[in-house]
Amino acid sequence: MTRVFLSASLLLLGLLLAACPPVRSTGGGSEQEICDDGEDNDGDGEVDESVDADGDGFYSCSEDNRDCDDTDPEVHPGATEECDGVDNDCDGDEDEGCEGDDDDSVIDDDDTIEPQEAYIIEIHPMPGDDDFFVSSDLWVEFDRPVDDIAMTLAEDGGSEVPADLIYDSSGRLFTLDPSDSLQPEQAYVLTVAWSPSSDSPLQVEFETSEVGETITDPGDLVNRTFSVDIAAGTWVEPPGVGPIIGSQLDGMAVLMTATADSDFDADYAHVLGVIGEEENGNVWQDLCVETIAFTAGPDGVVGTGDDTPSEWENPRLVTGPFDMTMTVQGLTTTIQDAYMETTFGPELEVAMGGIYEGTMDTRPMDSELDPDGGEGVVCDLVWETVGIQCEECGAPDPGQFCLTVRVEDIVSVWEPGLEIEPISCVDIIDAYEVYGDCFSEASDYDEDGDGTYELCPEW
Repeated sequence: MTRVFLSASLLLLGLLLAACPPVRSTGGGSEQEICDDGEDNDGDGEVDESVDADGDGFYSCSEDNRDCDDTDPEVHPGATEECDGVDNDCDGDEDEGCEGDDDDSVIDDDDTIEPQEAYIIEIHPMPGDDDFFVSSDLWVEFDRPVDDIAMTLAEDGGSEVPADLIYDSSGRLFTLDPSDSLQPEQAYVLTVAWSPSSDSPLQVEFETSEVGETITDPGDLVNRTFSVDIAAGTWVEPPGVGPIIGSQLDGMAVLMTATADSDFDADYAHVLGVIGEEENGNVWQDLCVETIAFTAGPDGVVGTGDDTPSEWENPRLVTGPFDMTMTVQGLTTTIQDAYMETTFGPELEVAMGGIYEGTMDTRPMDSELDPDGGEGVVCDLVWETVGIQCEECGAPDPGQFCLTVRVEDIVSVWEPGLEIEPISCVDIIDAYEVYGDCFSEASDYDEDGDGTYELCPEW
């Protein structure tokens, strides 16, 4: 499953780059795009584009809640107004509430500001949720920083659940982290109290789903194919790219299955995965795409000494962290610290709480994006489009060219009647050579076009 995700993550990064084509700055632009003037002020080839360059969660040219200074994370809608000659909260007024300010709508001609109430703009779980996953995060986000907050969780009619409150640096996002996973099929009450607010405290009643109960016969997972809904997960890393990636995933399915090499009695499993296709709710395997037994280890063969099987912790499957080399659409890159976990429901029809992550070297994609751009083209584009800097790859090939991808809250669904057929690069090349199928996929293994398929040594 990790291998499937990481294959998909590389493909998705390519889709992201295709959605945001690179245009080199010609110079002469301002440091910040001026909105709604029809000009390319920052010289990046885009007109009136909206970005979050300072990472404060507000975008420079958005229609609502526009960031009036995208170079300063302390300036954005809802920020606390300071007496510094700056419009900190982007309401069009500077230093309101400070001495000498005559804005009677805010103060009565003195230097005291009437407190503005903070309102919840999103909360997880939602009130009345009856399918909450036992290991999901509980969090609340406000429209502005709050002065004080308390969050507690209790079983409905029972005792309080020990948990830690985690503060986000913005003062707007708060997460409650229970010491242990919640119990399946249990009713809970989340209480949030904050100030300033006339709506505080808020009580959210919800129930957990059955996912998290022990599976009676985990061996039934063998050859049971699940479709992994990566696009609908929560894209934690890189931040801000989830909507972009989700919009590019129509027609792609990520499939996974446990193989007969698994031994659930011995608490381990082997997993086969592939990128498939989807249309109108129907999912199928693309037989021109290579399947990967990603628990097989570097030699790609299950049953040898370098296997890295998934750990089975009923009802949860965990793989990694481990390093691996992968090839997608003719591009070979290294994945560091690959990791995956997911929890299956007792009826084996759904898996929830999936976490997929890995750090990939972007350098193999540089030449595909810009043949004359040299190293770092992909990292430059990611920085220009979403404001994320690549990180150090480390040994054995150091350099600040790696990008971490992490997706949480992934749901996977059983696809009855669908079994994954193992496909190797040899099968793909034979399909082209014998039947004329899989032309572009076979060509990916023939780097210099001489018919030797050097990227598929087995052939």
